Amino acid sequence: MKVTAYLIASFSVTVILLGSGCAIDSKRVKGSSGVYGDPKTWIAAAETHEKQGDLQGALFEYRVARTLAKQDPVIKKSIKRLESQISKRTKKMIARGNKAVRQGKTSKARRLYLETLGLEPNNKDALEAMRRLDEKSSRRSMERKVALSQRNYKSGRKKAKNNNGYGDETYTYSRQAILQAGSRPASIDELIKELKKHIAIYPNDLKMRSLLSKTRMGQAEKSYQAENYSDTLSYLEQAESALNGDRKKLQAITKIRNEYGKGLYIKGLRSSRSEPKQALKYWEYALKFNPDDKRTQLRIQKINTM
Repeated sequence: MKVTAYLIASFSVTVILLGSGCAIDSKRVKGSSGVYGDPKTWIAAAETHEKQGDLQGALFEYRVARTLAKQDPVIKKSIKRLESQISKRTKKMIARGNKAVRQGKTSKARRLYLETLGLEPNNKDALEAMRRLDEKSSRRSMERKVALSQRNYKSGRKKAKNNNGYGDETYTYSRQAILQAGSRPASIDELIKELKKHIAIYPNDLKMRSLLSKTRMGQAEKSYQAENYSDTLSYLEQAESALNGDRKKLQAITKIRNEYGKGLYIKGLRSSRSEPKQALKYWEYALKFNPDDKRTQLRIQKINTM
């Protein structure tokens, strides 16, 4: 029973290989089914693949042989040797691919990365490099569409306005570029760049102005938590500028300014006895966030007269 099951399993492997386009020696296919239970059959096939330069095919054949003779030291050594050769070759190809990217030869880089994946289908470096190439290609394509649409827009070829008040292709592509930038992790600078470009063309797009303001507010919050108060103030000013005089939304930023000022006022109180100089710094920043805070003004006057 064990022998029969073994032969069935071996035959299934052969069918899969044939279906996937892998080359199988014709003698092995025509021979008796019992030949597949002999590891020498697979070793011979592996050696043939290796002579032909097909390292991945050779490695596969050796791994099949190992299932038939798990303790065979020659098979183990051959597998280890091939894995090492494949690793060295893929590293060289990835290095060449990266160099091609730096030189602007993206087609060559893509070919090298694909060759790497042919040798090692799950190579993380090659997969990541391909992802970056695809992302870059998509971004460039979008930039070309935006530029073309802007030229058409300036030439006077406009479509009917939509609910946002804009109907031309430039608006659509510009919004898409913003969405693409916002969907990528750690791309806050790129998102802000796209938002600024969009607002320069469509200064009355309140939704995008609001998004830019919220993005700057998020940066302000991170800077405040990191105690980078100068940056926090700068981000708040940019958030206010993006709103272009929208009083209701400006009130929300003023409220946050006051909260930051209150937090710094409390920090100053806590350090006023042990570190009066540090307390003074906290209060000076607190006053920048909320210039009308009387408590902070009195604390600064008091500590300066000590």
